[in-house]
Amino acid sequence: MKRLEKEDPTFEWKIDEETGQTIISGMGELHLEIISGRLLNFYRVEAKVGKPRVSYKQTLAKEVETEGRFEREQGGVQHFAAVKMRFEPWPGTKEASIAFESKIPSSKLEREFVKAVEEGVISTAQGGVGWGYPLVNFKATLLEAEVNEHSTEVAFSAAASLALRKATEEENTQLLEPIMLLEITTPEESVGDLLQDLHSRKADILEMKKEEDLTIIRCTVPLAKMFGYSTDIRSLSQGRASFTMEPYQYAPVHPDDIPSFY
Repeated sequence: MKRLEKEDPTFEWKIDEETGQTIISGMGELHLEIISGRLLNFYRVEAKVGKPRVSYKQTLAKEVETEGRFEREQGGVQHFAAVKMRFEPWPGTKEASIAFESKIPSSKLEREFVKAVEEGVISTAQGGVGWGYPLVNFKATLLEAEVNEHSTEVAFSAAASLALRKATEEENTQLLEPIMLLEITTPEESVGDLLQDLHSRKADILEMKKEEDLTIIRCTVPLAKMFGYSTDIRSLSQGRASFTMEPYQYAPVHPDDIPSFY
């Protein structure tokens, strides 16, 4: 795995602590097929490869203020911190984002404690909340903090983590799915069938243009609707159309497509 990671910076992997499964992540179905092929055929790894899954994320549904309090003895050391924070949806870019701000003057709270709060928020969000999916596209604002002689960076990080987890309770999260930018190059006679198929996949057409005797279709489409597309496009175009696909952004899952577990 580490060799593959060095060869391909877009490839990621982790071990699921609950199931013990090795989860590999890539840029799409074809990318995962290539990686799986190298593991099985080149590196001779004995493995059972499951079906691809969508890498969902979450964001906040509405603004909320919460408090987090951490007071505990660990390793003979007393730790204490309490924070009041505001969490709100924050417009993301193509790269899922987390914004952070402190409203407390530096004269009233040490910089190291503020940094610990930020790190606590980010690590908790990235590690997953609720159903375990990472939380993205939100802003965290530190409003108030309580300090005493036992305050530590560890405590402030933990207090911030508790505050964030409270903010995601009571159905205050929204499921996000990866949206892909798809570009198809096809002969004119296959355009109708391809457009009808794209419509069934809930694609949004961005642009159509002609180049000599070919038509180029650019659109965005949920990744969840694209599994098996390599086979489908060959069938629809008699093998004459080609396509490229790349990550575009994360967007709310359509109500009709929300997985039953969420």
